[in-house]
Amino acid sequence: MVSIEFEMLSISYIISELFLLSVHLVIQENQQLKEHAKQPEQAVPSCGVQPEHSAPADADGDDAETLLNALADLTPKERALFDAYMAGESTKGIMAAMNITENTLKFHSRNLYGKLGVTSRKQLESRYRSISAPNREN
Repeated sequence: MVSIEFEMLSISYIISELFLLSVHLVIQENQQLKEHAKQPEQAVPSCGVQPEHSAPADADGDDAETLLNALADLTPKERALFDAYMAGESTKGIMAAMNITENTLKFHSRNLYGKLGVTSRKQLESRYRSISAPNREN
């Protein structure tokens, strides 16, 4: 009877140790993920790489850089939508030209705005025009 109790105690001890070890490993992995997530944020300012078309050094400089860099990453639909917005096309005209519904247009617009760092069509147009105006003069 004593040996059975001793074996049960040993097994429970081993199980509790394994549980504590797994908790420790989860916490350690979580800390490593947090440290890894911080590294790209620290690396971006110090890399020193400038985009091909640099924007004026003003308060919106970072926004302009984001917009210019993101233009290369647009999908064909998003690029077509961007071009239509910059051409001043109406919403109905864009839907007809692209043969899409209003919900699909909203979907692509949200993706476009997110990639370009803007929240509305008006903001996109004004930001792009303010960026492209100095480049036209050069």
